[in-house]
Amino acid sequence: MTQIKRLQKSIREMVTALEREVERREIVLVGVRKRVTLFPEARVDGLKEPLGRVLVVDNEILIREVVMDMLKALGYEAAMACSGEEMIRKCGKAKKERNPFDVVIMDLTLRCKTIKRTEAVRELKKMDSSVRIIASSGYPMDPMIMRYKDNGFADRLVKPYHIKDLKRVLMRVMMYH
Repeated sequence: MTQIKRLQKSIREMVTALEREVERREIVLVGVRKRVTLFPEARVDGLKEPLGRVLVVDNEILIREVVMDMLKALGYEAAMACSGEEMIRKCGKAKKERNPFDVVIMDLTLRCKTIKRTEAVRELKKMDSSVRIIASSGYPMDPMIMRYKDNGFADRLVKPYHIKDLKRVLMRVMMYH
């Protein structure tokens, strides 16, 4: 199966999973309007402050937007980046402004032009040792996802994941790291 077909399948599976889990909203997927349903119980209404700041780093815009919507529904403040370089830039800026990200969800198939993904993780940890990085991948047998702790990650998410998986992993890394 080509990488594009795997990505299309992964996106279809993620959309199907979200259809069962989130409150009604419209997104455009390859020119087709789809209704996505989020679980009302996933919504956190009435929060005065977000539960934390999360940066979503993925080279696929649709995945970034869907994960950001899931994070917002769970009560987190979310931002996005599309490359390792942009991730480092945004994290550095947030740290300088004394409003750092608590968590970074980093896609392992991320394209980095100037640095390798392992170097990006090291650079991020060097810049802010308190940031928790979650590895995200559609390839569960990828050695980096299988040995995520050895590679500097706090936890992992295997795509496609449900909002309850995201919530569980975020709670775990926010509480125990």
